[in-house]
Amino acid sequence: MRDLKEILEEVHKQATKDNCQSWNVICLLAMEQAVKERKQEIIEQLEGLSNNYEVIDGCYVIQKTVLDNYIEGLEYQFF
Repeated sequence: MRDLKEILEEVHKQATKDNCQSWNVICLLAMEQAVKERKQEIIEQLEGLSNNYEVIDGCYVIQKTVLDNYIEGLEYQFF
């Protein structure tokens, strides 16, 4: 995932090309882009997680340690 500074720089360049000089607008666009990218990353991780299961007595089971590791990873990755 890109860091916030990279996203802000990209949005700033694009906004400048579009003749937008308002830092409020530029920052808002950068925040929206960061949330969009993070959301997509979490969706991709959850899709991978949903494929990491066992079948026990006809039920799909994801081990608690797998979920714990995912949650711990989210805590450290989040902005």
